[in-house]
Amino acid sequence: YIGGNPFNIMSLLSNRKIDQDFKLENYLKKQASIIADKIGLTISNDLSGQEERDYFKKLLKTIIKDNCKLKDNDNELEKVVLRKAIEKDIFFIREGKIVFNSPIMKKGAEVYMNERIC
Repeated sequence: YIGGNPFNIMSLLSNRKIDQDFKLENYLKKQASIIADKIGLTISNDLSGQEERDYFKKLLKTIIKDNCKLKDNDNELEKVVLRKAIEKDIFFIREGKIVFNSPIMKKGAEVYMNERIC
């Protein structure tokens, strides 16, 4: 779930070392919830206007289902939303596809979409 992100790996190892009752499943659920909160904050604080927020949620849904191919078009809304999501380390571009920054980021997006969206 945490991928190869050095910060996430160090956090996992540190928590495991400090907490005598450490349970990997609980740690991963907590991290996914923290990421869901981060996504929510990105939507409410960094995206201006309902159109950007709706597009970002649509993009989240699409990328959760299957990585999204990067389009070579002049869609300014897509460019703005992608730029902000990449700056917040939610997405990145790999081999022409928009993907989540890590597996735990994808899990956090799933939590956000399932629990935080009304």
